[in-house]
Amino acid sequence: MMGVVNEKGELTFDYPIFNANSGFDMDINEPLDLSKRRYVKEALAKEYWSYSGEEFYIERIYNIEDSRKNTMLAFPRQNGNQSIVIAGIYFGSWRN
Repeated sequence: MMGVVNEKGELTFDYPIFNANSGFDMDINEPLDLSKRRYVKEALAKEYWSYSGEEFYIERIYNIEDSRKNTMLAFPRQNGNQSIVIAGIYFGSWRN
């Protein structure tokens, strides 16, 4: 899953939400509040890690879709506003 989170910590529909998981249909009719997730809090506070000049935040979480462990990435949008891009990645070879 990949999408844009606004300055309130909500996954919004202002930009397309990409979901490559064919087993789950994101039937969301209103913004999804992710503000309590650490990766969103840290990214909105601009508490990024830096590697080779790129800023990002990474966290392992229990996925809201199906409770499996996923790796979440958050990084700043390059347009100067407060929104961030998030991406969830499932590594099948990683165990909890």
